[in-house]
Amino acid sequence: MLKRDRAMVAFGLAGVAILSWTYLIYLDWGMRHMDVGMQMVIMPAMQHWTAWDLVLVFLMWAVMMVAMMVPTASPAILLFAEVNRRRSEQQGTLVATGQFLLGYLAAWTGFSVLATLAQWGLLTAALVSPMMESTSNALGAGLLLIAGLFQFSLLKYACLAHCRSPMGFLATEVARRLMGCL
Repeated sequence: MLKRDRAMVAFGLAGVAILSWTYLIYLDWGMRHMDVGMQMVIMPAMQHWTAWDLVLVFLMWAVMMVAMMVPTASPAILLFAEVNRRRSEQQGTLVATGQFLLGYLAAWTGFSVLATLAQWGLLTAALVSPMMESTSNALGAGLLLIAGLFQFSLLKYACLAHCRSPMGFLATEVARRLMGCL
């Protein structure tokens, strides 16, 4: 089992990504075929959201984050599984890797909550159209300015210093655990 854990993790990650992309493609199809798409139970209303629409938009954001971020995090997750397997040589490798993935997904789920609330707020304030097109030149200019300023900010470089290399992160964390610092 330990020799196959890397394959199991890889197939699990691929399965999660494929299911997520399948859902998003289905939503895209519903948007492109509005005559049929608006009758879909999983399609949120374009305006005047109910609680169910809020849940559906959150689900869309959360699944979209999983679809995009799991493939990009897969090398780090596979590396974590490998380091954990070599370090411990015990059955808990898959559990630890699952916990690592769940922590990563929890962060993106939190982002999805914020994105859903921001989308609802912008739609309610009529700053975006039901199709999520900006109706405010000031909003568009402000977002562009904030994104541009972030590119030159110290925050960006601080984030990159800690997040650029998954191997550096894992090596540091494993060394701390082995030394009993955590």
